Amino acid sequence: MAEDETKNVEIINVILDTNVIISSLVKSEGVTRASLILMLTNPSVKFYIPELVFREIEKHSFEIARKSKIETALLSKALNEILKNVTRVPENEFMDKLELSKKLVKDENDAQFAALALHFSPSIILTFNKKDYRIAALNKAGVKVMLPIEALNFIGISLLSVETKSKTRHGIKRFLTKINALIKKKYSIF
Repeated sequence: MAEDETKNVEIINVILDTNVIISSLVKSEGVTRASLILMLTNPSVKFYIPELVFREIEKHSFEIARKSKIETALLSKALNEILKNVTRVPENEFMDKLELSKKLVKDENDAQFAALALHFSPSIILTFNKKDYRIAALNKAGVKVMLPIEALNFIGISLLSVETKSKTRHGIKRFLTKINALIKKKYSIF
């Protein structure tokens, strides 16, 4: 892409909720890992996570490793590989948004994700717990709350158009098998 073309590309800021990261580690053949990898390789998407995510994952590393059927050391390597293009943001950088964000979530544990999203607004919170966020209020603040598959479609990547024209469940499953095989080949840790 020419330098002047990159200036016209709109950057999409995405905040990763812990549950999406954990799901991408646990379910090797699922849509979550495929969606996350497809988005992580898109140059117009910038990913952010609060530093607390690593503490939370470390706290549950044995359980995640057991569910993933991999050793804890391998889990750490897989996590680092998945998150190598993700910016870790210390809490002090978005602390000014924390009080407001507590009013925009139903579960106070999600306040840091909302605060980080407000800090980088317009942005997207990528989560499986949409019910924990006050979506209408966040939308007014320039923050969308989406599932991984919704975010993929939002940024213009359709699972149906990437590798298969089939609109059947079988076609999507075939595509996911292909993309996950490519991921396993590229990242031998999975």
